[in-house]
Amino acid sequence: MTASAQAPSAAMVEQAIGWMVKLQSGEASADDWDACKRWRDARPDHAVAWERVQGIYGRLNRLSGRALMADLRTGVSERRQLTLADGSALWLDTNTAVDVRFTRRQRHGLPRP
Repeated sequence: MTASAQAPSAAMVEQAIGWMVKLQSGEASADDWDACKRWRDARPDHAVAWERVQGIYGRLNRLSGRALMADLRTGVSERRQLTLADGSALWLDTNTAVDVRFTRRQRHGLPRP
């Protein structure tokens, strides 16, 4: 693989993102799909940029919509120690999502899938 195929330029990645948005819009025609394939096949760095964008898109799709809306969350390989509003501590391990609910007598950490 050439150096450019290993590291596509920002412009190539932006083009790949544009193709992904178009194809996932629900309005892409068969001609659009064919044109994207021709773009990917035209240059090795196009194919690499496309693979990178697909990988990011796939990871985002695997995230639960609920996890994205959680009160608190960590990403992959991220850990956090937090102090909650009542002064208690909460440690979040990697790739965790949780909602925090307080009542007068209790606090609840509700994990999100």
